[in-house]
Amino acid sequence: MFKRLKANIIHIMNIDPDPRSIALAFSVGVFVTLTPFYGIHFWIVILLSTLFRLNHLACLTGSLVNIPPVAPLVYTVSYIIGRNITGSGIGIEEASVSLDHLISGNLSQAYRSIGIELFFSSFMTLLVGCIVFGSLVSFISYRIMLAFLRKVKGGSGE
Repeated sequence: MFKRLKANIIHIMNIDPDPRSIALAFSVGVFVTLTPFYGIHFWIVILLSTLFRLNHLACLTGSLVNIPPVAPLVYTVSYIIGRNITGSGIGIEEASVSLDHLISGNLSQAYRSIGIELFFSSFMTLLVGCIVFGSLVSFISYRIMLAFLRKVKGGSGE
């Protein structure tokens, strides 16, 4: 698996030899995949990589960071960060009532129990948290990917 990953990175470097631009494209993909727009990350990454003329393959590779087993942790951390910043969102009480309705299969009651204002407030809380958390993780991923690419290339990459 790691041999194939290294071969893919070398292939990407042959397309775009600048490690900084590859690391930047990778970090953009990481940022996008940490947004709450789960399910359309692919299209957002394609759009951004085209608009900003980034390496499509590196962007798409970065967008694979938030895989389904990791997503609940990512969104929980993002929501907590957003709630600490905005001071709004669904609390434990509202979430447990809605969860009870969801588990019982009563989707309309779950929706009514939180209300539309609280839903949008919680979405904005999640979005703020995702932007903050995504910025931090994408910056860290840029630094790690840049160091890795420079090591693979065997030089400074300047």
